[in-house]
Amino acid sequence: MRRLFYVMVIRKYNETELETVFTIYQQTHCAEYFKEVQIADFQIFEGIVQDEEIHVALIGDQIIAFISVYPPQSFVHYLYVLPDFQKRGAGRALLQHIRNIYDSPLSLKCERINKPAIKFYEEMGWKLFDKGSENDGTEYILLTLDFE
Repeated sequence: MRRLFYVMVIRKYNETELETVFTIYQQTHCAEYFKEVQIADFQIFEGIVQDEEIHVALIGDQIIAFISVYPPQSFVHYLYVLPDFQKRGAGRALLQHIRNIYDSPLSLKCERINKPAIKFYEEMGWKLFDKGSENDGTEYILLTLDFE
């Protein structure tokens, strides 16, 4: 059996890549794990992330994943990996990358129905610190990662 190895690069995105980032969001955001309605309009997505810093994971010249962070609160807003590249280390690499950039503690909000994501974050050392619900009834948990 022959194993194939690839080099993954993590870097800050450039603005010309935002449509690619949006496409990854669209391809990955599914009703099975999100009650929140998927954003269908690029301009709305662009407005939502305008104050966030986005970092991407690439294999070759293909962006396979992204993470967006709101710096004033060290809040992870989005973390999405293309389905064909999930469980290959891109999410872990992006989370490790932002640990080196943003202040501790990091935090994020995850819908309670997204059990795979919750399990992933817990395996990465994130801890539950609160829970709640949106006006539409969407239940979520808040997780934090303190690395100091």
